[in-house]
Amino acid sequence: MNLNKGIARELKWLLIVFIISLIILKIIFFKEGLFTIFKFDIALFWLFAMPGFLIMYLWKNELGFTERLIAGSALGVAIAGILSYYLGIIGIKDTSHIYIIPLFVILTACYMINKKTKTNKKIIN
Repeated sequence: MNLNKGIARELKWLLIVFIISLIILKIIFFKEGLFTIFKFDIALFWLFAMPGFLIMYLWKNELGFTERLIAGSALGVAIAGILSYYLGIIGIKDTSHIYIIPLFVILTACYMINKKTKTNKKIIN
């Protein structure tokens, strides 16, 4: 129950950050349409912010939300670059990287978070 409340609070803050970044991007790219800016903002969050933030969620108790978001975004950029390079070497076309990499990292992070919470529950009980 406590984990669900924490995740809901984190998602609320991520939505607020998304809206703020949408406003900032609209100010910067004022000649572009709102839908174009919206797609760009979603792409930034999907490719970099969400995967990195979920990996950094493992250090939820040690780091605050802002620290995890900033470090997670940098981590997301690094992971996307490295995995894209190696997927290209394997022969997977780069047009599919925008789907494969974030989904793989997000699913891996969710698995690690789930495993960590189960381990902590066993230790507490």
